Amino acid sequence: MFYVFAFCMGIMFAVQASINSLLSKSLYETPLMAGLVSFVVGTFCLFMLSYFSGALNSSTIKALTQQEWWKFLGGVLGACAILGIIVLTPKIGLANTFLLIVLGQIISSVVMDKIGFFGLEVREISIHKIIGLIIIFMGLGVFFYKDLLKN
Repeated sequence: MFYVFAFCMGIMFAVQASINSLLSKSLYETPLMAGLVSFVVGTFCLFMLSYFSGALNSSTIKALTQQEWWKFLGGVLGACAILGIIVLTPKIGLANTFLLIVLGQIISSVVMDKIGFFGLEVREISIHKIIGLIIIFMGLGVFFYKDLLKN
C-alpha cells in the first residue's frame, strides 16, 4: 500500500508543478509569488489537519521550540524545490524536469543510505542496486537522446 501511495505522490507532484507553473504565468511570470501561494495554501491545509487531528498541542509546540536550528532547513529546501520546479517546468518541460529531479533524488538517496545521513539506518549498496542504477542511466540516455544531440 505504501508503494501505491508513493506512486500517487509522484502523480500529485507532476500535477502540482503544472498548476504552479500556470499560476506563475497568470501572475505576470512571477515564480516567487506562485511558490508563495503554493506554500500559504499548503501551510493552511497542514495547520487545519494538525489542529483537527490533535497533533497541534502544547506538547508538540514545546518540542518544536527545543529543536536544533538545522532541522528547519527542510522548509527552506522545500521552498527552493518548489521554486525550481516552477521555473524549470516551462523552460525544459515537465517530463525533463521530473526525470532530472528523480535522478538527483536517486543518486543522493543511495549515497545517504550508504553513509547513514543524519542518523538514518545505514543500507548497503548491493549489486542489484548498482545494476538498477545502470539501467536507469541507460534509460535516461535514451529519453534525452535527441536533447543531447541538439547540444
